Amino acid sequence: KDLTGEYYLWIKPGVLEDVAGNKHNEDSGEYIKIGPYLFDNTPPSVPTIDLYKWKDNSTEPTKPDGLTKYENDSWSNVNVITFPSGSTDPNSGFKEYQFTTTGRTENNEEKTGTKRNIKAEGTSTIKWRACDKLNNCSEWSEIYTVNIDKKDPTTPTSSMKYDSSTGSTRPNSTD
Repeated sequence: KDLTGEYYLWIKPGVLEDVAGNKHNEDSGEYIKIGPYLFDNTPPSVPTIDLYKWKDNSTEPTKPDGLTKYENDSWSNVNVITFPSGSTDPNSGFKEYQFTTTGRTENNEEKTGTKRNIKAEGTSTIKWRACDKLNNCSEWSEIYTVNIDKKDPTTPTSSMKYDSSTGSTRPNSTD
């Protein structure tokens, strides 16, 4: 399973003979070491994901400085931005972050990025992973749920309605 490492090919030369019968003797009894061959099938570490609320819905942030953290599966009245970070790959080296989104936001699968905004009202989900230069990818992060509601509530109005069958009045509520 985990074959990541440095490998060498050891060859013991012998007598070489071509189809015409010509011979070349290199059999010194010594092995020749060829390599190293570097092999990497170990993925990077799973990224840490940070979610933040925009300051307002008109200015898209590019970094988390000055933003308020968004708590997973809570409600926000402004857009939410997510940032992956912290993945390492000591072997072939870190290459990129990928995300998958579902729900009310634009649905993307294994899309490359360093941040992802969620602007759609309703419920959306996002998860991230890291990939190395040989396209070994980490496990997905946990799935984060983002709930956005940008609409102000409406004030219900009520009036009284006369019920002729009972001779009484009762509230008649509407939204």
